[in-house]
Amino acid sequence: MPGYPRRVLVGTQAVIASHEVRFPVLRGLVLGVPAAWETPPIGGALLAYMGWARDQQVKTQLGGAGFGVYIGGGFMPALRWNWVWLTDDFHNFTRRPVMQFVFGFNY
Repeated sequence: MPGYPRRVLVGTQAVIASHEVRFPVLRGLVLGVPAAWETPPIGGALLAYMGWARDQQVKTQLGGAGFGVYIGGGFMPALRWNWVWLTDDFHNFTRRPVMQFVFGFNY
């Protein structure tokens, strides 16, 4: 879940709902110095997600909404920067976003 550390949801039952809209920002830019070189695609994403976990006595609900910028993707790994405002109820968000850098594959 963007903005949170790995394995933040702990419990015997867990559900994550996530939605992301991706769009191209820059494709096919060719730099001519020192030789012709095409840059990898640069894209943007709007994202929102919510996760719930439950154990015998502990219930956890976490979520967030924000945007991201990524370079690469497809069959190649992507470098991605996410800015996410965290919430636990989608009514109250953090004042400042959490910035997260991720290197991996877009799903």
